[in-house]
Amino acid sequence: MKYKLLATDLDGTLLNQKKEITPRTLQTLLDAQEQGLRVVLASGRPTYGVLPYAQSLQLSRYGGFLLSYNGAEIYDCQAKKMIFQRAIDPSLLPIINRYAHEHHFAIETFNHNIAITEHPDDPFIQRQACINLLTLKKVEHFVEAIDFPVMKCLIVGEPERLVQLEQAMQQELKEKLNICRSEPYFLEIVDKDVDKASALSYLLDYTGHKREELIAVGDSYNDISMIRFAGLGVAMANAPEIVRQHADDITRSNDDDGVADLILRL
Repeated sequence: MKYKLLATDLDGTLLNQKKEITPRTLQTLLDAQEQGLRVVLASGRPTYGVLPYAQSLQLSRYGGFLLSYNGAEIYDCQAKKMIFQRAIDPSLLPIINRYAHEHHFAIETFNHNIAITEHPDDPFIQRQACINLLTLKKVEHFVEAIDFPVMKCLIVGEPERLVQLEQAMQQELKEKLNICRSEPYFLEIVDKDVDKASALSYLLDYTGHKREELIAVGDSYNDISMIRFAGLGVAMANAPEIVRQHADDITRSNDDDGVADLILRL
């Protein structure tokens, strides 16, 4: 096989609408790993929220990796250790929080299996916690409650207003932070040097592989960087047009085993 690494997004890509890896996709990935393909789960999710899928895919057996928080952390499943972390500058947290408050959005951050927020009753906050099996912790003052390195802040809310917030934050903070939506209602905020492409570049150095040996497949705006970076960049059929424009190939949708179909075609 020409390709040695497969970096795949989770939500909207590897997972169907039920947030499941279908039996066909699971078996296809297990077979591909038996033939030497190494799998990288590249997601905006917290590391804790990616681990169950790593276990299903037996990444610790086959030498796979987790690329979480949009690339702020990389975990070596076989060695069982974190090999890369890049946190947000703590001095920027009050600014991020101010934007959320002034525009009346809920904000959260993550510490292992805990989601910290002032608004645990917000439906989008609850959705995120449910998806990632996180425990919600209500705090009175978001910034004051943080005493750990923050890999990602997440601002959540109604999509049209969130686009306006994204644009406003980009104007002031684009030189200091990477601000991008992973879903229409999720605005992801990480360090300026963090994205899926930069994390994959680090991972290639770590494994000794070349870009030409890397496939990257995704469906959303935060996947564009890795789709453009990879030797073969693939978009899902369910991806927005702007994402598909950056891809070398289009595979079937996440509800039609698009990742499995891609692997079998290759």
